[in-house]
Amino acid sequence: MPGLDSEALDFRAASESFAAVRKLARRDLETLRLVTNHQGRKVPTVGGLILFGADRERHFPDAWIQVGRFGGTDLTDGAVYDVDTDTWSPVAPHPAPPADAAVAILDGLVVIYGGTIDGEPTTAAAIYDPTGDRWTSVAPFGADGSITGALIRDDALLVRAGNGYGHLFATLEPDTAEWSVLPSPPAIALGVEPDSVDVSESGRWLAYTGTVPFSEGDGGRPRVLILDLASGVWESYDLSAFSTLSNIGPGDAWLGEELALTWQTISFGDSDESVSLVLLDPATSQWGDVEEIEMELGCFFPEFRTDGPDQLIDCRRSGFVLRLRPGSDTWKADNPDAEPRFTPRPDSIA
Repeated sequence: MPGLDSEALDFRAASESFAAVRKLARRDLETLRLVTNHQGRKVPTVGGLILFGADRERHFPDAWIQVGRFGGTDLTDGAVYDVDTDTWSPVAPHPAPPADAAVAILDGLVVIYGGTIDGEPTTAAAIYDPTGDRWTSVAPFGADGSITGALIRDDALLVRAGNGYGHLFATLEPDTAEWSVLPSPPAIALGVEPDSVDVSESGRWLAYTGTVPFSEGDGGRPRVLILDLASGVWESYDLSAFSTLSNIGPGDAWLGEELALTWQTISFGDSDESVSLVLLDPATSQWGDVEEIEMELGCFFPEFRTDGPDQLIDCRRSGFVLRLRPGSDTWKADNPDAEPRFTPRPDSIA
């Protein structure tokens, strides 16, 4: 989960789960594969978030867990556990067992993808059908590097793969058992460290947001790239026209068919802190007006999301959440000391 950090895990819950066996230290989280290293920082794994996520229902509201085990260091020998009968049953051997692979469940099928084979990263996959106890191999696609992120949309697996700053996107549908490579991002993406990738609610738009590395001339500035999945055309959006934008990358999420971007505003010499929010309509390439939400406490690395009809700005590192309910223009915080003051700004660009 590259868009999160290790604080997304409830370390106390994890410690209590292991209390009968051993005392858990934070360094053990990586050994247990609850967190992993991604671009020089520790981020939670999907398994870690499902087991001990502080807000796991938001990320996996309909999680379904199927337990399996494998003998040795690969997937040569495996078994499936039936919860109803409390029994293990052996499964057919994996056709080309990888190490450190990821797992997804698509329409009742188990997809094992990515990882390494003989120490080299791979984008190959294999699909296991538990009803027939058989595997179907999926050939790798042409990415220089390993799979670095994935999400599931409409019974298809969407992955990002690459090495360094070059990335490809591909989808896998179990019925076809092959990767469909999406159009390559524009050259500007080669200099953008990916923070997050997400798809709009209709499935038409793919947003790829990230921060320009500090080694580049425009280092520290966030950029947004959006792919129209219907036409295969990428659009690049430069956020430098927003005067309040700090060099901290924005949090982003889809609000219907509009991309919501949030960022912490840095005002040197001013004791007030604020969070800025703006919506982008990719159908018209138009930005809305920037809304600036001032508060007494800082909101570090704000993340926009929705909770039913409510809009939320999650200030997780600061310990509170801002909430905007339908029909209201006032953001409310769950921490009264961080009560925000809402101020619309006429700062917009086309």
